[in-house]
Amino acid sequence: MARNYVKRILKTTVLKNNTVLKDNPKLPETPCTLENTYVCIVYSSGGECELSIRKIMLGLMASCFSTIASAEIDITIGYLEQEVPAPPVLSNLESIPEDEGLAGSKVAIQDNATTGKFLKHNYKLEEKIIEEGGDFLSAAKEALQKTRFLVVKAPKKQLLEVADLPEAEGAIIFNASEAAVSLRSDECRANVLHTIPSRSMLSDALAQFALKKRWTKWALIHGTRE
Repeated sequence: MARNYVKRILKTTVLKNNTVLKDNPKLPETPCTLENTYVCIVYSSGGECELSIRKIMLGLMASCFSTIASAEIDITIGYLEQEVPAPPVLSNLESIPEDEGLAGSKVAIQDNATTGKFLKHNYKLEEKIIEEGGDFLSAAKEALQKTRFLVVKAPKKQLLEVADLPEAEGAIIFNASEAAVSLRSDECRANVLHTIPSRSMLSDALAQFALKKRWTKWALIHGTRE
């Protein structure tokens, strides 16, 4: 059993099955395990500040599992992109970056590395960009042999094909570009996590913003990009 110590700062009440076990104002250093401690509520000297139970539980978990977290872990994140013709933009002042998606993944890896070094987590990004007409599925199979975490920037068809691969069972596929509403309904996949809002979400946000501004007269243009 992972064991550590929680220093009682001013006054700590420890509960087990919603029953007070100990109320000790003398600030002892008391052993804490997940087996005998469920909730710690810490108060300030004036009793004015109560930390949330969720934060305390997270801290308790981190404390009790510190010995486990000390092991060094190497984590590889795959990035797989299918090149497609860029859609037209609404304004020439808002051009689409050539490295959109990949640049965000690199920033995420840098952010994770900053925190990860304290936990001995080593994050690595392996990127693969497939040209138009290239073998996207073969590249996906190769990536899934190296990691169970795969960021995919591709049209809906390719995204679903990757998610349905036998190699993708148990993996997490991050949808980084496809906003189709059907991916969250009839074409939902259990191993796909969406990091981009759907078109319904974007429409809802736009409508709320317009109502907030009291822009109640709208002109709607409907059509396709083809």
